[in-house]
Amino acid sequence: MQDEIFNKRPEQLSVQQFVELTNMVENELVLMNSQQH
Repeated sequence: MQDEIFNKRPEQLSVQQFVELTNMVENELVLMNSQQH
């Protein structure tokens, strides 16, 4: 499952995993911001 990426330390992630993680976080932030307005 994708959520196990959150259990890893940053240095354990591959570049691709890090990109996916930052994209997931960005998407969540966008959703949170859109719900506040």
